[in-house]
Amino acid sequence: MNSDTTYKVMLHIVGENRLQNELMAFFLEKEARLISCCNIHRDMPSDINSSSAEKHLILLDCISAEFPEIFARLAPNHFRCFSALFNAVPDETFEKQALTRGVRGVFYRTESPQTFADGIYAILNNELRYSPKVLSSFISEKHIGNLLENNVRLTRTEREVLSLIADDMKNPDISEKLFISIHTVKTHVSRIYKKIGLQNRSEAIVWAKRHL
Repeated sequence: MNSDTTYKVMLHIVGENRLQNELMAFFLEKEARLISCCNIHRDMPSDINSSSAEKHLILLDCISAEFPEIFARLAPNHFRCFSALFNAVPDETFEKQALTRGVRGVFYRTESPQTFADGIYAILNNELRYSPKVLSSFISEKHIGNLLENNVRLTRTEREVLSLIADDMKNPDISEKLFISIHTVKTHVSRIYKKIGLQNRSEAIVWAKRHL
């Protein structure tokens, strides 16, 4: 890792293997430079919305789970925190589904501990942790690929809003940054999604990083 930044994170590791997960938490605190309060769960945590932690990082074990079940478990919380999947098997369809649902990264069962730690650090640094092949394929999907044929034209303010979304800023932060109301921000976001053909913030981030 090249940066000395330390992240204050509430770490949630979800899975059945408690020993593995406790060892992982200890390792990540050291190698991914996390100052964390770690919670080990057998199911998704329910107290995220009420917590005052700066950031939450949910790591969900994919062992012995089908991907519809995995995404159903993530659904209540993934828009309010960082999330990643580990112990996954390489599968382009699975990874594109994860990307569409706002999951920041997928880690394979064959990856080394240090690669895992580096990937977690990248996610906390607002990066997406997927293979170039998956990102390229995702971007070229019909609902995104059509935008190049449709000659999409965004206004200056829409481009500013989209750029801030790509920096992982939420609507209240964008409102304060651009000196506009939250209602106006939501209107711009809705128009951006409609013009480009996107469905959520994760797709907007991927598109912005490629085209802005």
